[in-house]
Amino acid sequence: MIEVSDLPKNTRIKLSENDEERLWNKVEKESVTATAKKTDFSRTKLYNWRSKDCFIPLKFVNQLLNDFKVEALKAGSNAKPLKLKLPLEPSSELLTRISASASVNKEGTPVYRTQERSLLERFKELLEQLGEIPYKIYSRDAYELRYPKLLQEILKKQNYRTELAALFDEKGEFKNGKMLVNSTEIKVQDFKGELYSMDKKYRLAIERNDEKEMEEILKQSVQRFQPPSSD
Repeated sequence: MIEVSDLPKNTRIKLSENDEERLWNKVEKESVTATAKKTDFSRTKLYNWRSKDCFIPLKFVNQLLNDFKVEALKAGSNAKPLKLKLPLEPSSELLTRISASASVNKEGTPVYRTQERSLLERFKELLEQLGEIPYKIYSRDAYELRYPKLLQEILKKQNYRTELAALFDEKGEFKNGKMLVNSTEIKVQDFKGELYSMDKKYRLAIERNDEKEMEEILKQSVQRFQPPSSD
């Protein structure tokens, strides 16, 4: 679980209306000059933050309030805000998929990359469970989903247990009636997890000679990816 206290020090936050009022009431009580000296932020910045309804550095708020509710956060003045459901509880599945298939590009932006649309859709679902997160999707030689640097910085601090099904979805293969991923192998008949890769789900059904499951997967594929109606 990730608490407000676990957020990176460079985070800027938007307080709830009530907590923002508490904050500026405390500044007025102590005086802007005294608060600036106490917090090591200039008087000019304090006046700007209040008059322009800005996102305020977490470091500043922590020095004045013991408890508060964060409505949104971002890493810099030009960054798009994230509305996370704090305290944050990212799933082991999401963290497994990030570890397996996400990397940082030359601009420093984290990118999840996959060849399968079904895996892209699952990754989107897992991100959206965390709150309102801005991301961009590109489709070139593969699907790419780019998400905020701040989110990556927050998530990389979280401990998790690798979810085998998600890891197999991202990096696994079939060989001689077994499912292989990294140094782990499982007989296809013994696998109990849920796969989101349509290719691997279908291959698993083939390996198990499960014709009913094969038919159902094909039906799902058509329904999921057929073009919208023109009506």
